[in-house]
Amino acid sequence: MSMTRVFEIVVGPLRSRKVRVALATVVAAYAAEVGLHVSEELVFTILGVGAALILGIAHEDNGRTSATFPHALPEPGEETGAFQGVEKTRNRGLDGTAPDA
Repeated sequence: MSMTRVFEIVVGPLRSRKVRVALATVVAAYAAEVGLHVSEELVFTILGVGAALILGIAHEDNGRTSATFPHALPEPGEETGAFQGVEKTRNRGLDGTAPDA
């Protein structure tokens, strides 16, 4: 395996913003814990902010994907996922029959 390929494998994931934020979060938390003698609350804050940033980036990426592939979105009124059939069963009793009015 060539050195260029090894370098690409090692450095390639750093193109992702999520990987960079995760790496920075772990490095900051480790430095705070080992070298800076800061409180435990600050370490948890650093980790929490890092996790929030990663989730925000994932949410942004998901929105970009949805905008790029509009055909992947359900049509208005189309039933999908966990909510499939909710309207049909909303007013039914436990035995599946409609309650008496």
